[in-house]
Formats: sequence, C-alpha cells, structure tokens
Amino acid sequence: MGNSTSANHEWIELYNDGSATDVEGWMLTDGRSLSVELAGTIPSNAYAVLERTSDESAPGAAFFIYTGALNNGGSTLRLETAAGQLVDLVPGGEDWVQIGGDNTTKETAQYTKKGWITATATPGRPNKTPATVTQTSHVAATTAADEASAAGESDAKTTRSKSKSSVETVRLILPDMTLALEIDAQSVGYVNQTIPFVSQASGIGKTMLSSLQYQWNFGDGTTAPTAAVPHAFAFPGTYVVTLHAEYKRQKQITRHKITILPVALSLTQNAQGDIQLNNDSPYEVDISGYTIQATEAFIFPPYSIILPNQTITLPRQNIAAAHPAMLAVYDTHKIQLASLLPIVTKRQQLAQATQAALLFSTQTNQKQNQTAEAGATNQVIVLSPLLPALTQDSVSGAIKVPTSDPKPAPKQEVVSELSDPTLVAVSPSTTPTRNQRLSYVGLAILILLGIFSVYLTPRRPQGD
Repeated sequence: MGNSTSANHEWIELYNDGSATDVEGWMLTDGRSLSVELAGTIPSNAYAVLERTSDESAPGAAFFIYTGALNNGGSTLRLETAAGQLVDLVPGGEDWVQIGGDNTTKETAQYTKKGWITATATPGRPNKTPATVTQTSHVAATTAADEASAAGESDAKTTRSKSKSSVETVRLILPDMTLALEIDAQSVGYVNQTIPFVSQASGIGKTMLSSLQYQWNFGDGTTAPTAAVPHAFAFPGTYVVTLHAEYKRQKQITRHKITILPVALSLTQNAQGDIQLNNDSPYEVDISGYTIQATEAFIFPPYSIILPNQTITLPRQNIAAAHPAMLAVYDTHKIQLASLLPIVTKRQQLAQATQAALLFSTQTNQKQNQTAEAGATNQVIVLSPLLPALTQDSVSGAIKVPTSDPKPAPKQEVVSELSDPTLVAVSPSTTPTRNQRLSYVGLAILILLGIFSVYLTPRRPQGD
C-alpha cells in the first residue's frame, strides 16, 4: 500500500507456519510487474518482510529487499518453489477488492483465521484481530491458531497470547540482487597456446546463476556460448575479450585484455651431436606439450619453461637414431616452429659418398657381367691416388678392399674417353666394352664429387 511518506514504500509479508524453510530460488510473482527471486531461510513460526527498494519501506528490519512493484489495478500473486511447485496463491481481484486495503488511511490487507481484513499495518508481527472480514478464495496453508477450535473466549485469548510469544521478526542481510560478472583468465599467452577462459558470476540466486546464458567474443572473430571455454589465438597481438551474460532482467557485460606473444625457437647441435632447443625470445616461453620430432618423437611434459635467451640440451640418443634426415620442433597445434639438418662429419660424408658410388658400380657391373665371357679375369679399379685399389670379381660382382698395400698393377691401357688415366684402368686380359667404360667414368665422377663436397662444405658453428 505504501505509506504517507512515499507510495513507493511497499512491502509484502510471508509467514512460515511450518518448520524452518530454505527459500533459495523461490519466486514471488504476479505475472506482470512483479517478479522476486528469494534467498535465505525463514525460521519456523516466523514472519519475513519483503521490502521494495530499501529497508525504509516498512518499520523494522527487512528480510529481503526487492525491486519491482505491485500493480495498482490488482493482480494474482503466486509463491512457487525453485522447482515451480505452487506454495500459495492470492487472487487480489480488480483493484485488490478481494483482499482489501485502504489507499487513503494506508491500512493494509491482512490474512487471519477468518479471512482477509483491512487493518493497521503490523509488518513482522501478528496481524490484528479481525473486525470486518473481506471474503476471498485463499488457498494458503493455515497456522496452528487457525486449526485450533474456538472453545471459548478465554481459550481464544490464550491461543493468541501464545502465538504472539512464539513468533519473532527475522533479519537476514542479503547481497544486492544485481548480477556481477568477471572473467578468470591469464593476461599473457603465446601463439597457438590453448588458454582457458572461465566466467565468474555472482550477486544473484543459485537458480538464476544456473540459468544464465553466456556469449564470448575473443576479439579475433571467434565466439562461444558456454560459461567456460578454451581458446587459442593464431596470431600475436593484444586482444579484448568480452563476455555477456543474461537471464530475464539480469544482464551484465565485462571485458578482459590479453596479450599474445610470438614464439621464437631454434634448433642446434653441440659437438657431441646432442640436440639443443633455444629460446630466442626476450621472455620466457611455456613449451609444455611441444614436440621435437626426429627418428622418435619427444614431447615436453607439463610445466616445461624456457627462460629468455636460454637453451635446453637433450641427449641425442633420447630422441634420434644416428644421422636422422631432419629434426623439427612443433607446438601443441602441430605447427612447425624450427627445423635442423643434423651435422655430418667429413669422414661420414666421404664414407656415404663412397658407399653410394660402390653400390652404383656394383649393380651396373653385375648386369654387364651376366653377358661377359666365362672365366674372365678379375678387373682392377683404381679410384684415385687418394683411395686404395679395389678389386671386383667379374662373376660375383663383389668389391674387395685389400688389407695391405696393393700389388703393382699390370701395365694398363689408357681409355681414350678419360682425360685422367689415373682414375680408371682395366686389366689387359679383358678388353672392356663401351658400356663398361662409361660405368667406370660415372663411378669416378661420383667419387670425385663426394670428395670435393667434403672439402668444400663450410663448417657448421658448434653449439655451446
């Protein structure tokens, strides 16, 4: 009804005639201009005064402060549990005529054992003894005094006296029923790093919190509709992440700034062939879940950190067999960040080139010897003055390396196609065919290329 000070000083009183009741998430609504979500516990046989806007709306302490207003033209009030079960129903009728109240005297509508009456306001205390009754169809549960029989005036007075002494006004301080919203997330991250973003909502009841609808905007063109979501940024920069939450009249928006840094890593090897992962950035980098791929894959465990401009050295045998084709480091999204061709020594290069050349020659001569005359003598191949003479059996095609100084080669005839007679010569007992001579020329060229590449290849810088 309001009071003489302000028509906005409205209030509504609830009475709990049962055991202590948790009203968290309960709704008091008229389906029009009033919708109040309750919170707290109303003790047994206690009054709870709901005051509009502030605690100045009614004498005594407020149990709950709400917003909204009763409709002056009348309406029906419903009290429902958080699960939607109807607890009480008050049909006020047009201009509230079914329950009463006087806007001139500011007397209020009060419910008694005989029905609704209009009487002096008693917020937080037992209602007045009815003088006149307004008939109505109220479906609220009755109090213990309502259930007692009227066995006499003295008994009625005694009952009322006990009722007065057993009730008390309850004061429960509750937070303002306004949605508060924050974003829980780190302020610095790395490119392609998965970052958890979590909403933190408060200030309203549990039912409304669980009913909130969320909308994330990560500032890079992507969105998400859940309360918590992981996100990774593909490019460096500073992004403004916004979060919008809404349910009924509760609406809030908040923002969070995050800086995404590029990752600068490189791979090197030390003199022993161990793998070195270098952080070339002026800030530390979290490499948890990063992978170094060689013959085998090595994945860094959680909480792996490289400090600025520092190096992590990994034993070669832990991640690679001898001389893998290439090493590479990948982030958690399988994006390659750096690669390395492993160091190969000159001795290893010479051995690899010689092996390849001999294999080529062996395969070629085996095919040619299939058509050679039976009983042909062994051929002697002089690769270079830098290498020992190698013998090749004309039947089996096997290459033999002498264990001691080779015997002086017989008089050799110079092949006209070669400009250097020291490279290839054949036994006079067997005249080589043109195809054989060409194979020897190819073999010699491959050997020379391998030797020259060893001495011309620049030395790689050694790791720390």
